[in-house]
Amino acid sequence: MVRSSFIGMLIAASLFFSCKTKKSATTEMYHSNSEIENVILKTELNISEMKSNYKIDSIAINKDILSVFVNYSGGCQKHKFELLFNGMYAKSLPPQATLYLNHISNDDLCKKQIFQEVRFNIASVLNEKYTEIYITVGEFKIKYTKK
Repeated sequence: MVRSSFIGMLIAASLFFSCKTKKSATTEMYHSNSEIENVILKTELNISEMKSNYKIDSIAINKDILSVFVNYSGGCQKHKFELLFNGMYAKSLPPQATLYLNHISNDDLCKKQIFQEVRFNIASVLNEKYTEIYITVGEFKIKYTKK
């Protein structure tokens, strides 16, 4: 009797702990600071020096503000993101500009999963020649029209 009760409790406990579902990232999970950074023009951009210890989940544009939704591990140090542009446009209609996200983690070795929205004013990417362009950040491409 004691043995069957123990087995029943063991089965119930294993079902309870195995039924956890993994949450997918939604924009509600991201924290955002109120800072809006400018795009940094860096004509001699060395992509190989940039760390990619983050994942871009999505991007969005609202007027001149590009939101980049990222996740990374950390939690013990302040992290900073920079959006870099080499000033070059791909020849297409509309033109395309690739922006590079640089993550400054300050050697944070903590493992907490952080979801963050980082925002950038991208008005400087659209020069006087163009009224709209495609912007690529990581594997994401989005159309940007000056308003």
